[in-house]
Amino acid sequence: MRVRRGQYCPGPSLLKQTERFSLNDILARAGRVPLRRLSDNLSVTAHLGILETHMVTYLVKVSAGDESVFTREDGQLEAYCSGIGKILLAALPDEELDRYLGDGPFPGLTARTITDPCEMLQEFERIRAQGFALDEGEIDDRLYCVAVPVYGRRGDTLAGLSISAAPGRLPPVQTCLAALHETSSRLSTLF
Repeated sequence: MRVRRGQYCPGPSLLKQTERFSLNDILARAGRVPLRRLSDNLSVTAHLGILETHMVTYLVKVSAGDESVFTREDGQLEAYCSGIGKILLAALPDEELDRYLGDGPFPGLTARTITDPCEMLQEFERIRAQGFALDEGEIDDRLYCVAVPVYGRRGDTLAGLSISAAPGRLPPVQTCLAALHETSSRLSTLF
């Protein structure tokens, strides 16, 4: 629809069409091909997820080969002990993070799970400083994960992107981060 010469905005017909798609649907559609490439290049499972009611919801899961990770698309896991969850929790405003940490308890799913709110806060501060999160057997002893944020154009965190594999099958962290940042940057330019 024309607003004035040289300036246009979406008209009623286009707006009606966009009502069928949520941001989550758009993220999932945009993420599927880059996650397939990421998964295939590193022979790992790649995930794209969001934070919903303080749980991670997996929008996309792509596995390379016979990698068997128990997650599933549209499934949820606790955020405090997953790579994507930790990167998304670390992106919350301080007040919201404080409320989350006050809503415990946080059961230990493995011996490595951080369950103390003070230790979690230190972990989230470390994640904010370094820009990535690790899950080193916190949600399952047989699963390691590296995660980074996916940003919108305004710099807000829209989603988390991770790669997961069994211990010993995950490439070195720096290799993971290079591939994750490249994929995250590609996705971030779309939003």
